[in-house]
Amino acid sequence: MKKPTEQQQRINTWIERLELQATSLITGTNIDELSAKERVDLAIKVMNQLQRFIALRQQIEVASQPAAATASDGALITDLMRQMRGEGTE
Repeated sequence: MKKPTEQQQRINTWIERLELQATSLITGTNIDELSAKERVDLAIKVMNQLQRFIALRQQIEVASQPAAATASDGALITDLMRQMRGEGTE
């Protein structure tokens, strides 16, 4: 198996950090003290973060494939940065 590039390692590190932060926030929240609206808001935020993590992981997998290595790294980085800022992709 091909060794991940430095860029892919940094992306993996950021994904792990974000996952740990999300887990820490959820663990520190007492669900019983939240109103129904607050529970829905929390669930939506967690689902949005999960969706971003999945999209980032898929991009890493695609980028690590030999055929994808010939694709433009600049476009991948630009798209990744948009997703990390919470912007939609075109």
